[in-house]
Amino acid sequence: MTKKKVKKPRQNGLTMSQIESYLKKSKGSKKLYWKGRKDSFKGSMRYQDWLLSLKK
Repeated sequence: MTKKKVKKPRQNGLTMSQIESYLKKSKGSKKLYWKGRKDSFKGSMRYQDWLLSLKK
């Protein structure tokens, strides 16, 4: 039996790992921008449901 592969959720075309890498590279006001994007994506139900599906 194979496990169904679940696509990573995206926010405006970016996955969480891509947003985190942009946050790591950014400086100044852009740092706040990417931090806000990461926090809003982390709080979304779509992302929370995806995390729960990984645990199953």
